Amino acid sequence: MRGPFLFILGVTFSGFLFSIHYTRDRDYDVNLVENPGPFVDLSDTEKNSKEIVFVSAVSDNHFNEATTSISAFFKFNPNGKFILYSLGLNELYINNVKKDFKNLEVREFDTTGYPDYTRTWMEYRFKPLILAEVMKEFSNIWWMDAHIVVKKPKMIELLYKGLAENVKSEVPIYFLFIQAIPILPHYVLTYFPTNSIDLLKNEKRGFQLGANTFFVARTEYTVEVFKWWILCALDKTCMAPPGAQVYCKFGKDRNNEFAKCFRFDQSILNLLLLNNYQDANKYLINIGYLF
Repeated sequence: MRGPFLFILGVTFSGFLFSIHYTRDRDYDVNLVENPGPFVDLSDTEKNSKEIVFVSAVSDNHFNEATTSISAFFKFNPNGKFILYSLGLNELYINNVKKDFKNLEVREFDTTGYPDYTRTWMEYRFKPLILAEVMKEFSNIWWMDAHIVVKKPKMIELLYKGLAENVKSEVPIYFLFIQAIPILPHYVLTYFPTNSIDLLKNEKRGFQLGANTFFVARTEYTVEVFKWWILCALDKTCMAPPGAQVYCKFGKDRNNEFAKCFRFDQSILNLLLLNNYQDANKYLINIGYLF
């Protein structure tokens, strides 16, 4: 089983040590970053497709978008399992969404014991933390940001068709969108060194993929990737580098000029996978036309 990334460097970068002194009332420090399985057989697409669960999270300011997203999902997947995590949702919103969608499961994202900055929702630290919790229960997970709207049927069938075509590669995490913009500040590389700056700039292999919707299967490799993704989310500056912002300022050369923006959880997960697989095409199933 391959590791989550490579440290084949010259002399430029060396990685930080992560602190795991954060503890929770429910034994976070060990349990959240470890997962004993059972692990998925990626070749058994028929079984896996029956076990898939869809997961999202929403705060008050995106509630209307979330209800549109959930409504569209159940239109095409009336019997699908969907878990919505509340990011401090108003009780009225929670009651309304439960009433409107009988098959929807609503959970509160409990931040007890996490650092205060994990409640800064625009830094998206909640995403790896929620997914780590869900992955202890479910083996096949499809994450959808609150604004993602399904527009066509057969999304599950098309996903597993793509997985079946890629099964020999044994990749357990797949993105579904391409977002090719230079949004990785060098500061992040002090946490997760890269073995090639040129690869990060490569239009054909190093492009960054959108984490607004993606698939995760519970494998030993996924657990290893999630460990570093979670530790980064719990570190104050790893997932939110100094000056990080969503809005980009593009120069004439998008591949060599930093756009002065960052995608938080997305950028870190992309870096972890690219360091291991060396080609973003290996963990892309391009079915973005469904949304």
